[in-house]
Amino acid sequence: MNRDYAVDVQRIRQTAIDTCVKIVLEDPKENLIAGWTLACPHEANALRSAPFEECVLLLTDAALYFCRFEWSTAKVGAYERVDLRDVAEVWRGVYITSILGPTHTDEGRNVGFAVRYATKGRAVVRTNTRSLQNEKAVADENEGKDEVQKQKEPEKDESRLLGFKALPAAKSAVKREYAGGSTTEQQQIQHICSELHRAMTAAVRKSRGIDHLDLDKVPQVEERDVVSLAEARKGTGYIESLGYGLKRMIWS
Repeated sequence: MNRDYAVDVQRIRQTAIDTCVKIVLEDPKENLIAGWTLACPHEANALRSAPFEECVLLLTDAALYFCRFEWSTAKVGAYERVDLRDVAEVWRGVYITSILGPTHTDEGRNVGFAVRYATKGRAVVRTNTRSLQNEKAVADENEGKDEVQKQKEPEKDESRLLGFKALPAAKSAVKREYAGGSTTEQQQIQHICSELHRAMTAAVRKSRGIDHLDLDKVPQVEERDVVSLAEARKGTGYIESLGYGLKRMIWS
């Protein structure tokens, strides 16, 4: 009766970030910069695919890791590794995923960012097939083998799209605390995009040497809507709106 639900949710999400770090980061040479819990589309390579689900995003000095976490079993269901040198486009802005309710259409709180990257044979998509309790043990037994996870490498010259939306600021979790305490959803997204751009710049500088021409090629974070309110309205069907109206009548 006296437990704080928001605190419990933060603890669960923080544990999920720690779990993803242990399972996903295989290269000891990679340094973790930060980790976040965010919302993402259910289907891959899409910006608006219901239902939205919570995911974990890890940023290292070499790559971006997008982890689909199975919360009921505390398992890393799948993850996608994006080399920072392959990121072609990053933009942030309004991210409306539903128009059914005033909280979903608040453009000040419904914000996010998107990343488009070229695979170039370096991107890796993996799906876990074992529970969390067995992952570490099997990995130790099969060191040097890839039996813990089924690996799928996307085709060459294929571009992929990842979309992320900020969770309510009071309930989100991060691996590294923000300076200044709690933040709004917009500040969360701005912070993540700033960290991502800084890591991308450092990765290019490290791999190619200090070359201003190369650094100029690092994509800037653009300010534009990920999914605008108008686009969300166009994508909402009549049946979906009717179902929401019936639920409001029943519960009112």
